[in-house]
Amino acid sequence: MEQTGALNLFLASAGLGTRLQPVTNTFPKPLLPLAGIPLIEHLLHSVQASLKIRDFAINLHYKPELFREWARELQPGLPRPTFFYEEELLGTGGAIAHAHEFFMQGTCLLINGDILADIDWNAFAMHHRNSGNMVTLAVQDRSRERRVGVDAEGNLLCIDPEMKTPGVHRWLGYACAAIYEPEFLETLPEGESHVPPYWVEAAEKTYRIGTYDIGSSRWIDVGDVNRYAEGVFTCLKGSERFFAEPLEIPWDTQISGICVVEKNVVIGSNVELCDTILLPGARIEDRETLSSIVAGPDFRESFSLPATENIPKDGRTILSGSDRVYRHVAEGLLLEYTAFEPMVERQIVLTEILRRNNLPVLIISAQDLGIGKPMAFIKPNGWKIVHAHL
Repeated sequence: MEQTGALNLFLASAGLGTRLQPVTNTFPKPLLPLAGIPLIEHLLHSVQASLKIRDFAINLHYKPELFREWARELQPGLPRPTFFYEEELLGTGGAIAHAHEFFMQGTCLLINGDILADIDWNAFAMHHRNSGNMVTLAVQDRSRERRVGVDAEGNLLCIDPEMKTPGVHRWLGYACAAIYEPEFLETLPEGESHVPPYWVEAAEKTYRIGTYDIGSSRWIDVGDVNRYAEGVFTCLKGSERFFAEPLEIPWDTQISGICVVEKNVVIGSNVELCDTILLPGARIEDRETLSSIVAGPDFRESFSLPATENIPKDGRTILSGSDRVYRHVAEGLLLEYTAFEPMVERQIVLTEILRRNNLPVLIISAQDLGIGKPMAFIKPNGWKIVHAHL
């Protein structure tokens, strides 16, 4: 695939994380661990896997010392950030203006530091370069938070949370990422500002403010405890357990469902954990039972994964890669895979062995649909489990 040139990367990370309190009383949202790796680092790995990063910057306000500590311990090979500290929160527009020298260096990808996404960043950057846009917004066709109004060519017309502006061809959700050319800074005032009105103002002045549809890419805005839990389980990539080293879980701990234990956790005796996330500093008392809980140093927050009643069952692709495609169908989940994917075949055999021994697993069976493609069928014995595995 053709590669775009190097870009600057700016991760917007100054927010207070109010909706995620009390979890964010201890950690800024971008530094929350997801299976041992901070959220912002997952994002950094994702971008670096497909784009060459020229320079990297982060804006700071809440608990800035924790970001500096994180940067000192970054793995070799990851870019070191330049920090732009904000005495008062400036909003995204103000953050861009505050980091004026950084954005004036060249094309810059700005991403909110509290999202988890598997967007094709290179395709996004290529689309921006080829379109000649001043700004390109990453968008997604989804049922919630649709406020970006575009014309038939995908150019921005308006931002309207109520979706009442006439003349809009399509309403889309903003995916919290945008690519900017330096000229956009000329549209921004000094001091605090929110950037969406200036996108619209620029578009009305005939500047090209376009969009890039990320399609079915996974995108999670880690805005509340439910979305945080979803992000953690997503990072497990099909596993049901993550235990940080050194492992300090008492022998009499009873664990069921999905369980994540981060560093510096103290667990008492005869504890029961089910679908639980234990954050650094958590202390679990003797005989305590936790189910669907995020636990930290001084809090227990219950969560539920997103509702699955509205999962589409029309053959739509929900996840794909170079060797497999998952599709929703009326009866459940269908996996199409290549003949060179022995891991899937082994998983089908292993599933049958575990099922015969009454162990709770996804029921996966081989299918011969007579269409020349190897298939596996996943029966929906609990969409919560299917969702966590995907």
